Amino acid sequence: MELQLDGLVETVTGHGSVVAKHGPSWRMVGVVIIGSHSRVPFITGQLALLHAEFQKFMCDVSVHFVPEINDKTTASLLSWTKRLDAVVLIGAVPVPLAEVVVESGTPIILWGEPSDGPCPAGISNVTIDVKNMVHLALAHLVSQGHRRILLCSCRGSYYSDLVTKSFFACAEEYGLKDEVADWYFDSWEEPADPERMQEILGWLSARSQPPTAILVEGAIRATQLIRLLGTNEWPIPERISVLAISASAHEPGAMEELSMIVCSMKDGLVRVAEILPEMFRSRTRVVRVEKMATFCIPGMTCRRLEEKDVS
Repeated sequence: MELQLDGLVETVTGHGSVVAKHGPSWRMVGVVIIGSHSRVPFITGQLALLHAEFQKFMCDVSVHFVPEINDKTTASLLSWTKRLDAVVLIGAVPVPLAEVVVESGTPIILWGEPSDGPCPAGISNVTIDVKNMVHLALAHLVSQGHRRILLCSCRGSYYSDLVTKSFFACAEEYGLKDEVADWYFDSWEEPADPERMQEILGWLSARSQPPTAILVEGAIRATQLIRLLGTNEWPIPERISVLAISASAHEPGAMEELSMIVCSMKDGLVRVAEILPEMFRSRTRVVRVEKMATFCIPGMTCRRLEEKDVS
């Protein structure tokens, strides 16, 4: 049965099972990018790098961009996915949409987390371990002597609420409850609002004891903030350190020397490619959650504090 599902044998009436003449069949996998248009070049670029990885498992990839979810785009998306062997959803995926795709019968993998609730049943989920990323970020900053830490998160990002919740929970574990604060960018869309970016300067200047480090959600946002601070007498890292949380070690538009906590999208897409054959072979859905590894990339924007700096 497994050989038949893989297209290696075929059943011929009156003759039984024989070696298939056409060989194994190729599968078409649809990758749906939902939400921010700015993420499309980055994600499609990652997929292009992994073209051979998908071909290794007899899969061709077709990319579809959905800027927003409404009745019209949902109907169009469902019509498209029914012609596919599997679909991968990436971005701000609403739970109802994921459930509708599952009900359509198309095998589904969700890269990331749903934007408005827990992952529905019947979905293989490859995801960033956000809690671990934040924990590693704070552990790194504390090891460098930082205690007064500011979080800059992005409203509308896939993980904004979880990043903030994890930040304060972890800060409490380290005994930093009264020494940390949070700030937010109004939107995940690029570029950042210049007026909102300027407001952070006033906020920092008004503190009797300003933070010694800033943890920023997104490598591009961190780069924008570093440039703003650097041109307004807040040199990095001499006066304040910056550490970014990113889904890529090489995000276009980010500083090469940026200190980052990274959970690689490329590694996540490799896991997707590896899961697909099992989904095709199995008559039942492959339901699993894959947490990607997190690692730290040291850069020039985060330094160790000396004792005199802490005071």
